[in-house]
Amino acid sequence: MTLPTKNSRPIEVDEVPLRYAVSLSKANEAGLHPMNLTVQIRTGRGRILKAHGLFTRDFWLDFPELEASDRYPVLKPADVAAVVRLARARGWNPAESGPPFLLEIGSAALQR
Repeated sequence: MTLPTKNSRPIEVDEVPLRYAVSLSKANEAGLHPMNLTVQIRTGRGRILKAHGLFTRDFWLDFPELEASDRYPVLKPADVAAVVRLARARGWNPAESGPPFLLEIGSAALQR
């Protein structure tokens, strides 16, 4: 499986060309949306990284009583690079073949 170019973004982490896509799942009972991060080497031939455990909140749930913007986290390229480095440290090799590499990560792991 290859990440489509249309709904993914290129990124280079430690001189490795990758593509990533972020999608949101349905909100849970607390109003938090799980963010799903998928990363793959840009050639499309390699093991996919799937990171789970990141959450964001729907901006419109709190409108017009908006609080700090950190309640509505987004994944920036620096965050994606941090997740890629963590996955590599835990054994993910984007160039090898095999089943998806699952990484459970929490939002606290992304130090801002």
